[in-house]
Amino acid sequence: MKILIFTDLHAQYEYIEELTKKSKDADLVISLGDHTLFDNGTKEFFDFLESLNKPCLVIHGNHEPSKETREECEKRLNIEFMHKKYLRYQGILFIGHGGGGFTSIYPSFENLKKEFSDAMKTSEKTILLTHAPPINTKLDLVPGVGHVGSKTYREFIEKNQPTLSISGHIHDTFGIEDKIGKTKLINPGPKGMIINI
Repeated sequence: MKILIFTDLHAQYEYIEELTKKSKDADLVISLGDHTLFDNGTKEFFDFLESLNKPCLVIHGNHEPSKETREECEKRLNIEFMHKKYLRYQGILFIGHGGGGFTSIYPSFENLKKEFSDAMKTSEKTILLTHAPPINTKLDLVPGVGHVGSKTYREFIEKNQPTLSISGHIHDTFGIEDKIGKTKLINPGPKGMIINI
């Protein structure tokens, strides 16, 4: 399966043409949040996603509330809101947790770890979708500041070893990849990338 992944569009619609072209080769499209700029441009973003005519998975970032993102997803047939849930699609388990930012611990994710871990036991391939990255990786390193990622996500990845962990949020690390054990980490950035799995 070919998946187009992108993050942190921030209503910068100069990326739309490139994402539209890349989506033509994709079986699935995933947005990892911050699709707006301080919650401006929500409808326009979802109109764009809907126009791709592809199944889409979406989580919210720190620039938009979960409620509004969920409501926009529910208006559209091909878009699934993935915050605090999992689903199986073409044999792959997708786990989603949106929002956050520069927070180390996410209690709402902590409360779901057992449920997510149990779901992974019957899945050969799992993709973890978060807005913020796990801590102490190339993906959460901000120059002059240090590592700003999530301890919660890292602990889950270390213990459960999903196939992929995809996140955004840190603009300095757009396009960067890393690993935690066997888990590949990716920040696809707003230009997006196609992954084969």
